[in-house]
Amino acid sequence: MQHADRDTRWMLAGGAVLAIAVVCGSLALAGVRLDDRDAAVPAASAGERARQGLAEKVARLRASASALQTAHPEVPQYATIADRAKAYSAAVGGVWRPWPSGAPSGRTNPPVATAAPVGVDGASLVAQLQDVSASALAASSKAPEGDRASYASIALGSRLTAIDASPVLGGRASCGTADPAAAGSSAANGDSVRVAEAARQWLQTDAAQLAPAQRSRQTARIESVARLQSSMLAAGAPDGRSGPAAPPALSGGATLTGRALSALTAQLLLASSKADASGREAVVAYACSLYLTPAERASAGALPGSG
Repeated sequence: MQHADRDTRWMLAGGAVLAIAVVCGSLALAGVRLDDRDAAVPAASAGERARQGLAEKVARLRASASALQTAHPEVPQYATIADRAKAYSAAVGGVWRPWPSGAPSGRTNPPVATAAPVGVDGASLVAQLQDVSASALAASSKAPEGDRASYASIALGSRLTAIDASPVLGGRASCGTADPAAAGSSAANGDSVRVAEAARQWLQTDAAQLAPAQRSRQTARIESVARLQSSMLAAGAPDGRSGPAAPPALSGGATLTGRALSALTAQLLLASSKADASGREAVVAYACSLYLTPAERASAGALPGSG
């Protein structure tokens, strides 16, 4: 069983891990050295093709956002999206080329599509973010279990970014269908029950500081976490709850709500590694719905749940 104290340690180390594990690992098995300019490029696995496809979409997103940032420096959303695309690229290991410095005579690097589309604008940039989210989830289904939470984090981060950008840039973005019951059954284990309980308590503590008229959305969120937890227990997760959760140390402007969202997101994405594709979508959509305001979505960063 995964433990709660690991919920901030599942992200890929330096991004290159995924690329090396999937791409270079297959080369090593084939007895091919990356510096062997006479070597033939082995056929890519389904997992590597999905990873490479996602990496190309992320590269196009970054190129598009950078071009729009240059043309419209007064729009801060373009810089934010470019920075987040850079983080997504690092997480998947970037676009792979057999000969990064140029193919030798008689060889050709496979074509890649990384340039910004002609006529890209704000609305199409939002659409690209949504596409990256969908592609990350699709790639997660072809990835080793240990890498799936990282793909899910990219899916969630790009979705949250699209939601915040769309009112300014145009286009439409949403979390998808947020169903706490579906998410709970897809992330059901003892650690998830305990983390959800702590998150619920921390959210309640912060909500109690608000005037009654300002609590409606926070109260609805707390109730949804309770339903999430009930679904986990109904799915057979062990009930390890043990009274009041110790509050986390807060510094640098951190809040109990922020810590609750971060911890619960990390645990849900980690637990979703064992779910099927529809289960991971349910988890990502539900986790997305927990972030109620632009400030909360911004606090999630490029890769929510990564610590």
